[in-house]
Amino acid sequence: MTESRDPSVTDGHRLSEEPVAELLQLRELTEQLQDENRDLREALESRVVIEQAKGVLAERLKVDLEEAFSVLRRAARSNRIELRELSARVVSSEATPPELTRTIDRLAEYGEDA
Repeated sequence: MTESRDPSVTDGHRLSEEPVAELLQLRELTEQLQDENRDLREALESRVVIEQAKGVLAERLKVDLEEAFSVLRRAARSNRIELRELSARVVSSEATPPELTRTIDRLAEYGEDA
């Protein structure tokens, strides 16, 4: 059985209450900053994949980046797929995902009201 360690005891000496509180605050702040850092890294990774997908679609569809993003976003929304997930599928495959193909076909047939 593992003994739980009292964070207020260091090298056999008990710290005063104030430094212990400061250490606990620092630990909490460190955890918050680590969480924020992880979230920012994930957001950046998602953004990179989305930008890549926009470029791939612009090339495949012979449209500008804004139009490619519009189609990508519309396909993700109408198929209830995360934009990042659909973007990753676009980038990882030579074939355009069927959700995008259906969206493109609907836009061609019905225009922006599709």
